[in-house]
Amino acid sequence: MEHNLRGCGILNDTRYPPIHRGTFSRYFVSSDDRLLEYDIDSILFEERSPYQKVQVVHSKSLGNMLVLDDLQNISEADLIYTETLMLRGKEDYKDKEIVILGERPLLVHF
Repeated sequence: MEHNLRGCGILNDTRYPPIHRGTFSRYFVSSDDRLLEYDIDSILFEERSPYQKVQVVHSKSLGNMLVLDDLQNISEADLIYTETLMLRGKEDYKDKEIVILGERPLLVHF
């Protein structure tokens, strides 16, 4: 098999970047099964709740990022998108304590 791979040039291919190793993983699988690499330089918070694994990590390019069950959810770079959805400046969120992200089917019941 190695002979066949060598004949195709696969063993000499340099187009794939090296895998970075460290004290925490920089790699996450997306909801559509793609492997994504982020420039994460620290884990700010990590805890297992009764419902899911919760992490807040820091990315050099995206800022702080919320990761739930190893899926990237939202980051500071998404602020303009989030503010647009929340109707920032049009809605009054004073004294509000809960935010529900991405659960449109749930909102049908309210």
